[in-house]
Amino acid sequence: MVRERGEIVVLMDIDKFDKRPLVVSMVGLCGSGKSTLAKKLSRKLNASVFTIGHFRDDVYDKCSKGAEYPKQAQIGEVSNRDKQLIELRAWLGFWEMLLDKLCLGQNVIIDTSGLNKRLTNWLEDISWNVAKVIKVKLVCPRSVLGIRLRSRKQKQKGFFPYDFDGHEGFNKELSKHLREERANITVDTGRLDKEETYKKVMKDLKRYGV
Repeated sequence: MVRERGEIVVLMDIDKFDKRPLVVSMVGLCGSGKSTLAKKLSRKLNASVFTIGHFRDDVYDKCSKGAEYPKQAQIGEVSNRDKQLIELRAWLGFWEMLLDKLCLGQNVIIDTSGLNKRLTNWLEDISWNVAKVIKVKLVCPRSVLGIRLRSRKQKQKGFFPYDFDGHEGFNKELSKHLREERANITVDTGRLDKEETYKKVMKDLKRYGV
């Protein structure tokens, strides 16, 4: 299938003999199993895992200590303006480090919701010449996601830039966007367990020469 400008790589066939580094971009709501799958894939594909939350926390920690701007951003009193600045700096750091890996020819796995427009645009840009981008979408009934989130031993930690009611609120707001998001590989993690999900994704990745 021929791709037109403005459409990401998932809308076209991927060359099995493409030797560019691989970017596996996870797509899914909180609790769908993205992080678990990303860890297993990273070992098999010799890939670094990138999670935007780590970069958000790093920027927020520096801001809350007055080490970097916005200096007025103190714990518990972050304005909307400061949230946006923290978010932008986090994504800049995320993208800069990811590009460093790709320049070295190393594979990367992106462990985020995959629904951020900024990320979608960047993936489109690098899919032309820099890297082979494959999107893996994990779907799961929201009722099951809620049970998983509530059963987690650790509560939500770190800087969360959205005005949603935690992870369950995030899932509620973005469930429609997830349904509309296209991907190369889609797996129902409500039906398959962790090992079955991993095996299915690895089998499907082989179709793309991975």
